[in-house]
Amino acid sequence: MSIQHIIKQGYLSILMLPCFFVNQPVSAQNKQEVQQLLWQGIGGQDAWEEAQFLMFSCTSNLTDIFPGQHAYIWDRFNGNCRFEGVNGNAQKLIVLFNTQKKTGKVFLNNKLVSNADSSRKWVQQTLNAFYSDVFWLFPPNFFNATGFHIKDEALIGTNKYYVAEIKPIHPEYGEYVSEWYIDRNTGRIARWKVLNLDSTTAYNFTLSNFKDVGAGLLLATSFRDAEKGISINYSIVSALINVETDKFNKP
Repeated sequence: MSIQHIIKQGYLSILMLPCFFVNQPVSAQNKQEVQQLLWQGIGGQDAWEEAQFLMFSCTSNLTDIFPGQHAYIWDRFNGNCRFEGVNGNAQKLIVLFNTQKKTGKVFLNNKLVSNADSSRKWVQQTLNAFYSDVFWLFPPNFFNATGFHIKDEALIGTNKYYVAEIKPIHPEYGEYVSEWYIDRNTGRIARWKVLNLDSTTAYNFTLSNFKDVGAGLLLATSFRDAEKGISINYSIVSALINVETDKFNKP
């Protein structure tokens, strides 16, 4: 299992503080309580389920498909999505696609790409970028995952955390074993560890810059792995009330 590495940056995180584990038996009731706490941390399950239109931008080298910042407008209910960015030749790239059907139209500098092979290539690359960007930004997708269970409780500095193991399935890279460090007071995910098949740590993100993105949703918009110099930033995240249908049909 691997994901492409992204740019190095120095960053101090909670990883620098001592971490102590307190092993305690965990019941099904505790698991349900932690899941409810997670929903509380992002503004409530109703807020997530009612959020149909989401607009967000991402800057990272988690994949090397698109340089610089790229942005999406996504209808989470029917899968329609608009992507805007640039390709490696600094051409304006717009892809109007559907995340469920995995089909779409591609425009370079506002001109339709009529070649079927080229169009399919761009749609697939856009889907790959979308899967990766959504994977980190919207953890509510995994709150009720079958593989969710509480491992331990941890003390980092003066803060107490539940440590939950989840096994989310990434559409592009397959199943990931992850650990979430969940603040016992706020329900926010403070750290997100991704484990390799041999249980070593592939990524160890500190989550920060929690923002009210609208519709009552509160999401982390900055991810840092201090040791490996990895960063993911979502400078724009907004839950929209409505979106003109032309956004999904015209460049």
